Amino acid sequence: MTKKLKLVFSNNSDLIINLNDSITATKLADMSQHLQRLPLRFCNYDNPFSYTSETIIKQLLENANLLNIDIDQNQLDNQLYLNVLHQIYERGYNGDKIWLEFHESIHMIEAVNSGKVLPAVEVSYRDQAGSLDKKYSYQELLSCQSTFVAGDCFVSFSELGKTPYAYWQDGEPDDIDRLIQLAKPMIRLNFKISIALADIDRTICQQDQLEFDNWFNTYKNDWCNHWSLPDWTISQIRGGIKVGEINDVDILIKNLKNNNNPAKLIPIND
Repeated sequence: MTKKLKLVFSNNSDLIINLNDSITATKLADMSQHLQRLPLRFCNYDNPFSYTSETIIKQLLENANLLNIDIDQNQLDNQLYLNVLHQIYERGYNGDKIWLEFHESIHMIEAVNSGKVLPAVEVSYRDQAGSLDKKYSYQELLSCQSTFVAGDCFVSFSELGKTPYAYWQDGEPDDIDRLIQLAKPMIRLNFKISIALADIDRTICQQDQLEFDNWFNTYKNDWCNHWSLPDWTISQIRGGIKVGEINDVDILIKNLKNNNNPAKLIPIND
């Protein structure tokens, strides 16, 4: 079985991702065998060291222009306006990758607005890997954790929607039908590995936990029943599943700062 992945950068330097023995890592290793000939889909705005509101707004405007959507730039710090853009995406999405990038840009603006951009870089093939997506088992989802150390590689929520926590935080309607429509659990594993550039703590403060629980408990049973889940905890909502680690975070950071971006992933078979 593939236990390692070689991450090759645009300057031909490389780093090794050491996969663990989890079910999820095994699935990713299997996917990598099929994807190794494809280049990674890494854009300039994916580099966290160039991740600014200016670059992300530019990306949003470019995609919106291609989709003939008018954007009010003065409203991009208003979550209610961003919720409207989410609805435009829902109504318009037709499988075109431009819609996906438009939607991704909205989430990125929300992250910048919240001041909680994760110190991590994502390695993925985006829509190129869609046919290889696999469903998570509940056993996998029980291994979700909220904290990671620098160098950890993990997978997390990547659905076309929001987590229940983000739904509540963004002031979406107090309506179970809308919650079920928009808020999802981790359903499918696609090839998107996040690498922590620094220690990450996705736990929330006790006050937020109490307020979220008070809200979510009203809808939780119906929401979990809809998604055929026995439960859904804050660790599963906010966290991720560790699938491996890299040995030298400093090399990764140096490459990213010098715009030597991830270009390819090559499985190394034992």
